[in-house]
Amino acid sequence: MADYSYKARESDTAARDYRLSQLQAYLDYASEGGGDFPIRRFTERESAATQAVGYGKTMMVFHMARRLLGEDTFFNGLRRFYNEHLFQEANWDDLIHSLEMASDRPLAAWFEQWIGQPGAPILSVARVAGGGDGTGVRVELRQEQPFYDLQVPIQYDSSGEVHSREVLLGSAAARVVLPAGTNWVAVDPDFNMFRKLHRGEIPPALSQILGADSIVVVMGSRCPSGMAGALERLAADWSRNHDAIVVAEADFTEPNGRGVWLFGDGRLADAVFTRTRAFGDAPVKLRADAVAGGRTLVASFRDPDHEEIPWTVVLPADASVVEALGRKLPHYGRYSYLVFDGETNVDKGSWVVESSPLRLDLMKE
Repeated sequence: MADYSYKARESDTAARDYRLSQLQAYLDYASEGGGDFPIRRFTERESAATQAVGYGKTMMVFHMARRLLGEDTFFNGLRRFYNEHLFQEANWDDLIHSLEMASDRPLAAWFEQWIGQPGAPILSVARVAGGGDGTGVRVELRQEQPFYDLQVPIQYDSSGEVHSREVLLGSAAARVVLPAGTNWVAVDPDFNMFRKLHRGEIPPALSQILGADSIVVVMGSRCPSGMAGALERLAADWSRNHDAIVVAEADFTEPNGRGVWLFGDGRLADAVFTRTRAFGDAPVKLRADAVAGGRTLVASFRDPDHEEIPWTVVLPADASVVEALGRKLPHYGRYSYLVFDGETNVDKGSWVVESSPLRLDLMKE
């Protein structure tokens, strides 16, 4: 919990961003990357997937337990655990027992759903037909199998004021009646639950391509010969560690389910940047500024027709930085874009997502 505690002390925004980054790492490296496993089996970090589960998911379990039990009870339970097991080996069952003693409630089943099996809840929300009759607006929260015992945070806007509440969801669905005139409702907008994210609620990130099971590296058609040679060496090096194929831009037709790396400038890079209107003019402007400043740009997007397929464009300023990019990029998985001046990162960030499948605009329904 230490890294997260530092973020929580920094600000609510920093804590929210940290939770989001851990959920995104789980989605890309463990859930869809094929490396998921129960927390009880975690012993040490040895890959991005083991880190996403052993560190990220565990942190979220502690965060949810803290919200479930309340600050005082949660920390009293931790102090009890510390005092009773100092200088001894201890396990999850010992920790759960200490929290049960502090809270005077059974917790084994609640913990087991998070630590004893792989996976994560998958949530959705829909408006219920027949609402809006003056007595309230009815919406339904749903989860896919296997069902978890959940307390789902929601926010809603009623008469211009944002309210928060929690909804108990222990089966396939739970209905909620919101005040008449509610403008919108959002499910877990602050990422307080451990769950499998929807791609549509998060920005594209390097972690999606870095965690892809298979990739295709496309060599840009407008690369100078020296640049092309450096990028080809990087592509060959990456191909040894992935299910990867390397093709020239002229020979590329479809991703066929593979994540796409676009190495170097070309027609495909042009096409990717011009089809990214979901993020406004920011990507196009960022590219123009990087080129004008002689800087390297790395930018991640998703296939417009298949959101599970990532596209990442790598536009090095010159051939001398390519080898360094190969070393550095895996450390920036949470970001949508990176800008380098030489080998130094000078800008990084994420595209802004303005809609989410877990948010309903009830005024348009």
